[in-house]
Amino acid sequence: MNRDFEDCYMKVNYQEKINLTADELKIILSQQRTLINQSKIQALYWLKAGFSLSLADVAERLGVHRITVHRWLKQYSGGGLQELLKIRQSTGRRASNSACRNSGNSKKNK
Repeated sequence: MNRDFEDCYMKVNYQEKINLTADELKIILSQQRTLINQSKIQALYWLKAGFSLSLADVAERLGVHRITVHRWLKQYSGGGLQELLKIRQSTGRRASNSACRNSGNSKKNK
């Protein structure tokens, strides 16, 4: 779905979907200790306060994909702040330690 379609045909009032006030979100934002949770609350704050009217705008400002912001809102709608701020295990591939070992070997060989 392109951005123009979303903006023209899928107008959603995110302010109504977020049951916390902008002031409450500002306080919660100041309490976050991880960058990802700060971004999630910042997204809610911008939508609730009216600083951003579309997910695409929020995503662009945060440097994430629009689908990521949509997923955050879905988590919030499904289980509130507790679900949104839940720490999840990464599903991506783990970093290999061989790169670290190889860099140590190259210093010894020189």
